[in-house]
Amino acid sequence: MANKLSSAPSPRTFAEAYKKEILEPAQSRIADSSGAVDAEAPLQGADVLLQGALSTAGGQDVAAFVAAQRAAAEAAAAAVSGGDGRLSKADAQNLPQDMRLAYHYLRTGELPATSPAPTTPAPANVNFSTNVMNDVMQSYGITDQAALIETALSLGDGNNYLNRTELEAAAQALRDQAVDLSTFSFSDNVIASVMAEYNLGDKNALLREATKHDADGNRYLKRSELEAGAKVLSGSLPQLGIISDIDKTLLPPNRPNGMLPPPYPGIRQLLVELEGPTAGDVHYVTARDPASVAAADVAGWMANSGLPAGSIDTGISPLPWVTRPEKVSDISAHFDAAPGQSFVMFGDNSHTDHDAYSDVIAKYPGRVSAAFIHTVKNRPNFVPPAGMYLIDNYADAAEKLLELGVIDAAAATRVMQAAQVEGLNITDAEIAQRIVNAGG
Repeated sequence: MANKLSSAPSPRTFAEAYKKEILEPAQSRIADSSGAVDAEAPLQGADVLLQGALSTAGGQDVAAFVAAQRAAAEAAAAAVSGGDGRLSKADAQNLPQDMRLAYHYLRTGELPATSPAPTTPAPANVNFSTNVMNDVMQSYGITDQAALIETALSLGDGNNYLNRTELEAAAQALRDQAVDLSTFSFSDNVIASVMAEYNLGDKNALLREATKHDADGNRYLKRSELEAGAKVLSGSLPQLGIISDIDKTLLPPNRPNGMLPPPYPGIRQLLVELEGPTAGDVHYVTARDPASVAAADVAGWMANSGLPAGSIDTGISPLPWVTRPEKVSDISAHFDAAPGQSFVMFGDNSHTDHDAYSDVIAKYPGRVSAAFIHTVKNRPNFVPPAGMYLIDNYADAAEKLLELGVIDAAAATRVMQAAQVEGLNITDAEIAQRIVNAGG
């Protein structure tokens, strides 16, 4: 099934898609001879998403059941939607389970498990957030929790706590293994040429990696897509360093209840794409002092949000004349520790990032591939130096990075789609046009 929700929908749009794609197709299969709901009717395909509702609807008129469920979907979506009146992926996690699974299906076309993650006991001393585990399994369509845990442990850092990043890496690995390569086509001559050029011996491994770079979705792997996969497998992609501020760059202002909100739409996926398969190149800088970072459990928030793990350089004062030179000093230490490495930097213009990053660009000419400043304040007198870009959202950053050749079209598309699901008001058509505009 094609994606039926092109962006974070309104509650009404979600309810209409739920009715059209799930409720109405099931009508003929769940009705008995009198037109009433048969609670014992055999279910198939997306019908399973109605299992919970059907269990209490036996004998109800089917048309009335459809109308009631459509109304319930809109009410449930309205109850959890944020202040923008849109149902983002994060909002959808607060829907009742049947509706949450329906949202996932309408967004991806994939039928996830119809019940919470299996309760198979985890190996001794292995810990994780149950909510994060369930979310990752639903998002990636994983039904075997034991296999996910085993894979995550093999890829993890050895501390036996599985954070979101490790679980998502494991889920992606499991999904990669299940890719049906027979549905993709390619030129045997081209793949042989690419394998020889990059000294690769495993054709299927190359094909699996290249499928991730099929940006146009036509399931024909052309040379550029095969080469993108080959660069990953051969390690010939340059390892970028990533520098990022936290507050108002990754982390929106706190909610009224004091809870830390989800990251800005798209930034998690963008950092994941930039870091690539080798961890250890992400560094966070903040004006918060160590006590503030610890009190807010910023590191825990980052891990549970799926942001790449990295060092956190803290501050001593929020005063701009203190923060600016301190951030320059912290960032300089990472540049000096990796003299051959180029960096992408992320900050915002609420305080001093735009000034501090300008200093870094001047201090290390040619070392900054791009610096992005999230515009949260109007600063008309600030003129960004070459290599610095003011952005309103992280789809903007992905588009510019594609234009600069830092990421490919498939990665830029994934970032924009993630931003869309996480609440950015951007359509599939707009994503496609941005990719074209950037030369993808």
